[in-house]
Amino acid sequence: MKLNLVLLLAALICFHVQPAFAQTNQGSDSTNQGSGSINQGSGSINQGSGSINQGSGSTNQGSGTTSQLPGSSSTNQVNPETEAAVKQFRMMSRKLGENQKRIDFLLKTMPIGFAKIKKDRMAEIDKLKEENNFLQAKIYEDAFKVFAIDPNPGPQSLIIVMRELRSKLYAKEAGDKFDPAGAWEICRLLVEKDLTNVSVLFDSFQALYALEKFSEAGEILDKLEAIDKKLANRIRPILDGTKEKWQRELMIRRLESNTDDLPRVKLTTSEGDIIVELFENHAPNTVANFINLIQTKRFFDDKSFHLVKSGQYAQTGSPNNDGIGGAGYKIECECFREQIRHHFRGSLSMITSGKDQGSSQFIITHQPNSIWDGRYTVFGRVIEGMDVVYKLKAVDATRGANSIETSKLVRADILRKRSHDYVPAIIEPAVSPLGVGSLGLGNAQGNAQGSASTNGPGSTDNAAGEGVPKAPGTFDLLLDNDRDK
Repeated sequence: MKLNLVLLLAALICFHVQPAFAQTNQGSDSTNQGSGSINQGSGSINQGSGSINQGSGSTNQGSGTTSQLPGSSSTNQVNPETEAAVKQFRMMSRKLGENQKRIDFLLKTMPIGFAKIKKDRMAEIDKLKEENNFLQAKIYEDAFKVFAIDPNPGPQSLIIVMRELRSKLYAKEAGDKFDPAGAWEICRLLVEKDLTNVSVLFDSFQALYALEKFSEAGEILDKLEAIDKKLANRIRPILDGTKEKWQRELMIRRLESNTDDLPRVKLTTSEGDIIVELFENHAPNTVANFINLIQTKRFFDDKSFHLVKSGQYAQTGSPNNDGIGGAGYKIECECFREQIRHHFRGSLSMITSGKDQGSSQFIITHQPNSIWDGRYTVFGRVIEGMDVVYKLKAVDATRGANSIETSKLVRADILRKRSHDYVPAIIEPAVSPLGVGSLGLGNAQGNAQGSASTNGPGSTDNAAGEGVPKAPGTFDLLLDNDRDK
């Protein structure tokens, strides 16, 4: 049975989107999230002659067929807990299908005219859709339960669980939310049940890396090395470098906890509250700017998270909620010193269009990303509400679409600060063709010459006329960055 599940797993991997190895052009400081795929090399699975008939829920092993409940084990002895879970799973699946058929029928037979009938049907459709949203979540819960408690889970539960893994880790579809903890919960079971290949191990590594569980990520990397040594060798130097930075970060956090006097700010959002602590010891002017904008101008109240990329970052602080503009002045970068803070999960980082071009726009990172270290000033971190950060709606409102529904930064309130005044040292603004404070990483030389290039997190290259978002963020970019060195 395990062999057949491994074969099914290999087939599922073929039909799902593989993690993209985006290309990073360091020469221009721009990033291109192009397409690509994992080269599984010797880690690919030979499916042989075995096949799985998903429609009937039976497993064809060549010589005979074993009748079983959909999503259940092929063993004759099924414990009561597993049997109950399987029946619940099957009932939910059937109800979901019936609802969808009813929705399709109502839409196909929608009358032209007859306003009252049309209104009643639309009300029924909305109610069925709402019920299906609940059922879809419940079906995953039931499938995961079957998958977890059954020593030999069947193909239907595996299909649903693998689909959920992809949605939690890569969040490609509308409504998907980045959830590395949920992704690792699935990967852990796959590893424990020995249902792994290169892609599953790589997913496991990415989930652990995003959660800053670097020791466990190293253990997964050892397993990956046994299957695909080339891929593991590309990842290991990046992991080692991040672990070194992480040890320094933990030491600094311990020292900060002893004094316990860093400024804190509450970000009230439409999805919940986020509490951040500001790194005044390491980025004093950036922190002074942030606090000054809050307490003297209420600058961040009623702002949109205008650019949110699941698994990468959430950006806000644009005065017109379109990714353009700032506070009307610039501040110096504080990321070119030796004693800087690095980008980990929940880091607050000031976005700039070049050296000393920061103003008001900042990002909250979803996971560690060393590509941004030394490019953007890290000036704080999330200490409560990381789950809220992941809930922020994935949008791109930098293209002028006013109708896009975004998550809101309702208000920012200072919870505590040190007793001195917070007045930033500012640089008089230089007006560019896109206006004061156009953001993005850009080409350093171009910005020095007054170019409006805005490649980077939170921007589009409008000056080049491409209109294509270019922003790093996933672990794949680190791989590609390391490969191109």
